[in-house]
Amino acid sequence: GRSSREEGPESTHFSGRYPERMRPRSIPMEYIGKADGTAYTLYLSGQNYERLIDDFVARIDSLGLKRGDCAILASQRYALRPICKSLRDRGVAVCGSGSRYYGWTRLLAPLMEKVCEFNADRCSETLRAAQLQLFFLVLQCTPSLQESLLGFSGRRITLRLANSAQEISERKALLSEWIEEFATTTAALMQEECPLPTTAREALLKSAADINADLTREGVYDSYSVTDVQDSVDRRHGIKTMTIHRAKGREFSAVAVVDLFEGRIPYGRQPAPDEVAEASRQLYVAITRAERMVLYLTDVAKHRNVSRFLGKDWLNVE
Repeated sequence: GRSSREEGPESTHFSGRYPERMRPRSIPMEYIGKADGTAYTLYLSGQNYERLIDDFVARIDSLGLKRGDCAILASQRYALRPICKSLRDRGVAVCGSGSRYYGWTRLLAPLMEKVCEFNADRCSETLRAAQLQLFFLVLQCTPSLQESLLGFSGRRITLRLANSAQEISERKALLSEWIEEFATTTAALMQEECPLPTTAREALLKSAADINADLTREGVYDSYSVTDVQDSVDRRHGIKTMTIHRAKGREFSAVAVVDLFEGRIPYGRQPAPDEVAEASRQLYVAITRAERMVLYLTDVAKHRNVSRFLGKDWLNVE
C-alpha cells in the first residue's frame, strides 16, 4: 500500500541553506552561480519506482529541462537497476549505471555500444570512438599491433562495420538475435581486412554467447532490443543514473537522490559516528549537483525509517 505521507514541502528554495545544513562552514558558502530552484521529498512505501519516475519526469518537463541534463543518484549501484528497468518500461531513455543488462567487460560490448551510438547519431566523433574500440578489440585478439586501424583504413573498416550493423538491426531488432550476427560479421570483416588467428573468431562468438547469457540471467532475453542499447549510451537525451561517488565534480539541472532511509544512507543498522559523518558528506555531494531542482526519495515501509538526514537536525525537509 501507499503511505498517507505523499510528499514533503513544495517549492522549497534549496540553493545555499540546504547544503550549509549538511556541511556547516566557518565561513558560510555563498552561491554565485545559477543554482536557484526547489527541493521536495517524495515518500514511497516499498520500491514504487513507477511513481518516482512519473513524478520526477513530469517536474523536469514542466520546468522545461532537458532530460539528458538530469540525474538519479544512489549510494550503491545495485539500487539503480530496478529504477532503470522502470524507466525503460515506461519508454524513458536512461543512460548510466544500472542501464546495461550485460557485462560491459565482455569483449564485444564496448565496440557494440559505440557502433550502436554511431548509428543513432551518425557523428564523426562517435565514429572515431568506435574506431578506437575496434583497435582495442583487435589488440586483445592478436599479439601483433595493427596500427593501420588507427588511420584512414581503420575509419573505413569501422564505417563498413557500422553500416552492416545497421542493416542487421533492420532485420533483427532484439539484441539477443542481433549480437550473434554482429559477432560473425565483425570476425569476417576483420579476417578480410587484417588476418587474425582462428582463435579470434571463437573469442568473438563466445563474447556474443556470454552477452546472451547475461540477458537471460536478467530476464530480458526476449525483450531487450538494439534500440535499448542505443538509449543506454545516449548521453544527450537519456536521464543519467550513477552512484553519488561517480557524480562528484558534475552538475545537473535536476537531481533525484534515492534510498534516503536508515540502513542505506547512512549505511548499517547502527552506524558509528564516523560512518554518519561520511554519509553526510556523501549526501552533501549529491544535493550540490543540482542547479534547479532536487528530489529526496525515501521509503516509509513498515520495516524502514526515514533517513535522519531529512530530519530537523539536518536538512529539515521531512
